[in-house]
Amino acid sequence: MSALLQRHILPCLHDALVGGADDLIHVDQLLHAVGGPAHDARHGEDGGVQLHGDTQHVIDEAGAETLSGMGDGLMKSPETIYSEFKDFSYNKSPREFLTGNFKWRTYQYTDSYTDYNKKTVEWICSTLTFDIPESENSHVINKDKYNERVSYYSYDPHPLLVEMYPQIERFDDIQNDLPRLAWLTPNIPEPLLVWCIRSAIYAPTLNEVREAGITQAAIEALHQLRHTWHEVSYLLEATCMLVADKTSRSYAAEIWIERVGQGSIDSGRIGSILGSHQHTGWDR
Repeated sequence: MSALLQRHILPCLHDALVGGADDLIHVDQLLHAVGGPAHDARHGEDGGVQLHGDTQHVIDEAGAETLSGMGDGLMKSPETIYSEFKDFSYNKSPREFLTGNFKWRTYQYTDSYTDYNKKTVEWICSTLTFDIPESENSHVINKDKYNERVSYYSYDPHPLLVEMYPQIERFDDIQNDLPRLAWLTPNIPEPLLVWCIRSAIYAPTLNEVREAGITQAAIEALHQLRHTWHEVSYLLEATCMLVADKTSRSYAAEIWIERVGQGSIDSGRIGSILGSHQHTGWDR
C-alpha cells in the first residue's frame, strides 16, 4: 500500500504544505507516522483513547515534529477542542476539514446542450454537494458548478492525515485502497468519506466507471468499520441506496439490515436523508 500511496497521492498534493517543495514529506512515511492514533484506540471510555494533560512532543519517522495528542483528540471526540491542544495551528482551519462534518445539500439546476439542429435542449438536474467553508487556507473555485474544486492547505508544515484528503484529485487511482485508508482512522472515517462522495456520488446515475468504482470502495469501507456513525456515514449509506450501481445498493442494503437489527444505527435518520434526496429529484 505504501508504494501505491507514494506513487498516486503525492503528485496530487499541490497545496498540502505551507512551505516549499523541499518541505514535502513522502506520503507513505507521513501516513505511517501520523495516520493512526498514538495510543491503542481500544483503551479508554467508549472505546476511545485516554487523553492526558502532559501532551508529549515526539519525533516521527518522517523526521518531522508532531503532537501525538491532536490525533488522539480527534479520534476521541472530533468536535471537542481540548484545552491541551487549543493553541495548535491545526485549529486555525475550519473545523469541518478535521472532522468531516460538513453541511450537505441536494439542489436542482438547469442544464442544456445544443443538438444537431442547433436547437438548445434544457433539462432539470439534481446534485449532491457539501458547503465548504472558505477561510485564509481554504477556497472554493467554481462554486456549485460541474467543475467545482477546493484549494486547501494546512497551517502546519506537517499536515494531519485528514488534511491530506482534500488534496487528492483522483480517488479512482487509489480506490482499491480506500477501505485500508479508512482503517487508519477507524473511529472517524467521515473526513475521508466526504471527499469520496464529492469525487463520485454527486449524481445517482454514476455515469462513469470511475464513479461506480469509488462508490463501491467507499460503501465497502463503511461496511467494514464499526464506528459510531456521524452525519456523513448516514449520508453515504442512504445515498448508496439510490445510486444506479447494483453492487453499491447491495452493500447499502446489507449494512442497513445488519445495523438496524443490532440497534447500532438510526433508521429514521436514513429515512430523512432518503426523503430529502427524493424531494429534490436526486433519485432520478
